[in-house]
Amino acid sequence: MFKSVTAIFLSTVFLLLAAGCSKETAPDPPVARAELTRRLFEALQTKRDAEALAIVDKLLALDNDNSDLIEMRERIIGNLCTRQVQVMVNKSNLDGARTYIARQRKRYPMMPRLKILEDEVKELIALRAAVRNLAAAKDAQSLEEALNKITPLAAKYPAAVQLKRDIAARKQDLQKMRKASAPAEKASGK
Repeated sequence: MFKSVTAIFLSTVFLLLAAGCSKETAPDPPVARAELTRRLFEALQTKRDAEALAIVDKLLALDNDNSDLIEMRERIIGNLCTRQVQVMVNKSNLDGARTYIARQRKRYPMMPRLKILEDEVKELIALRAAVRNLAAAKDAQSLEEALNKITPLAAKYPAAVQLKRDIAARKQDLQKMRKASAPAEKASGK
C-alpha cells in the first residue's frame, strides 16, 4: 500500500511538473552588472550600436536614475542613427536618410543630435537640387541664379573639390555668355 501511494504521489508530481513546462525557452539567468558593463564596452569598441543600446537598456532597468547611463544611451542612439544615415548618404539615398531621421525624431523627440543630423541632410538635399539647377542652366540669367544659390552651399563643403571645379567652369561659361550677349544688347540699344 505504501508503494502504491508513493507511486501515485510521484506520478502526480511528475504530471504537475510536466504540465507546468512549456515549449518556450527559459529566460537567460540574470547577469551581474559588472558583466553587462563589460559587454557594453566591448560592443561600443566594436561599434555594435544596437547591441550596446540593448545592454544599456538592461542596465537602466537595474538603475533607471543613473544619469551617466541615460547620457550614454543618447550617445549610442545618436551614433546608431548617424551610421545609418551615413550609409544612405554614401548610396546617394538622401530622401531615405531624411525619412529615417524623421522616424527617429518621432521616436526620440528630445535628442538635439537628431535635429543637427536632419539639418545636415536637408542641406545636402538643397545642394543636390542646386547642382541639378547648375547643370540645367542654359542661359545667362538662369546660370547666374544657379551660381548664386550653389556658391554658399558649396562653401560648407571644402572637401568637394570637383564641385568647386564645376562651379568655376560654369562661372567661366557665364562670363562667355555675357560677352557674347553684350554686342547684341549694344546693337539693340539696351
